[in-house]
Amino acid sequence: MSEAPRYTGRMGWFSDVFGGLLGRDPPALPGPAEERRADSAGGGSVMNPLTGLGSWADKGASARPNPCVVPLRDDELRALYGHNGLARRIVDLPPGRATRRGWTVTDIPQSEDKRLRTWERHREGWSMADLYGGAVLLMVTEDDVPRSARGMSPSAWLMQPLDLRRIGVLHAIHVFDAFEASPASWENDIASPGWRLPGSWSLSSSTGWSATVHASRVVHLRGRRRPPSEIRGWVSSNA
Repeated sequence: MSEAPRYTGRMGWFSDVFGGLLGRDPPALPGPAEERRADSAGGGSVMNPLTGLGSWADKGASARPNPCVVPLRDDELRALYGHNGLARRIVDLPPGRATRRGWTVTDIPQSEDKRLRTWERHREGWSMADLYGGAVLLMVTEDDVPRSARGMSPSAWLMQPLDLRRIGVLHAIHVFDAFEASPASWENDIASPGWRLPGSWSLSSSTGWSATVHASRVVHLRGRRRPPSEIRGWVSSNA
């Protein structure tokens, strides 16, 4: 019996893969030294001779993360957010959807949330945190200052922890992005729930106002999740 003709050209792959069905033995697979590739469990090798997955021809086998990517500078991020509709939508979409319907708290009238623009402030802060890597919301409160501390100036009192029992009025909530906020000190007490997080913040604005405030007086929005070892990496170059 004569040997079946071998397909060539564009159909050559058909002959190589299905040659056994045509009365011939399929071509031998490359040896282990050439094709061995450890699977996720660390043992054996996984290869699909039909698709090439797991072999030297697997395109995914050569794809690795590039650790040399240069992050965008602050001015580039600002230009993208200000002048590129797609980039702005990518930044604003999750915060916008999360705060679109707002929320209610039993003990706080909805009219008070509207006065403070609570949902809008959270949406703005969240967007700035995702864009620049971090932001804070400053709660402007009127505190019942203890008699022993009434000689302090208002700016010095901001460095004291916020005591919820002494708050008389919440006047406003203001957003400070990474250009206006930077950690002033860090919590180094390992017994503290806020260990290796900012213990106080240095805040400033274009109006000329500046102060150092205790961490309990702000809401820290961290932006995208990062490993604990990178928590101190405040993204803005101004920090």
